[in-house]
Amino acid sequence: MRVEGGRFVRFARLQRSIALRLWLLTTTICVGLHLFPLAGTPLGWRAPPDGSAPWTLLTAHFVHLGDAHLAANMAALTILCATAHALQRGALLVGLFLAAVLTVAAGLVAGPWPIAWYVGLSGVLYGCFGGLAFELCTEPTPIRWLGWMLLLGTGARIAADLAAGVGATGVLGFPTAPPAHLYGFSAGLATAVVARRRRRRT
Repeated sequence: MRVEGGRFVRFARLQRSIALRLWLLTTTICVGLHLFPLAGTPLGWRAPPDGSAPWTLLTAHFVHLGDAHLAANMAALTILCATAHALQRGALLVGLFLAAVLTVAAGLVAGPWPIAWYVGLSGVLYGCFGGLAFELCTEPTPIRWLGWMLLLGTGARIAADLAAGVGATGVLGFPTAPPAHLYGFSAGLATAVVARRRRRRT
């Protein structure tokens, strides 16, 4: 029992450190590319016919339109990583992050909404947010209702943004890409549901 308990404690610590490491790595990349852009190398994604290098489907998530855009995304990332740290869901957060990156990239290429260009971490952040909100819904605590309110409120916000159209000016004054938010949010929910079922089976 002591060995198993020790393993559980070590695993819990690893879970927490994963969230902090993800925050450090992502923040370093985003801030680094913002302060020291790679001259002559396209990093933002553009749709055909202009086209983009394949790697921009990845790098587009880590470049931003300006200081306010970067600051808003980094603030949201900090809150999400701190939440995952508190819930001991570091490994899940990494899964949410990667699933959202891949799903948003697929949506940019083959999604039903045409998006001329895309930069920023917002689609990925919506995925992480959706997955962690679902975790709150499934936790046996008095604040489960908060998770459901967050999920429903975010779904309503995405629907309203989609109705406003791609490229509409957001709250912070820069264009938004609500389809990418929907792709990321959907990926986060799906990943969290699968992860929850796997945990229940084991």
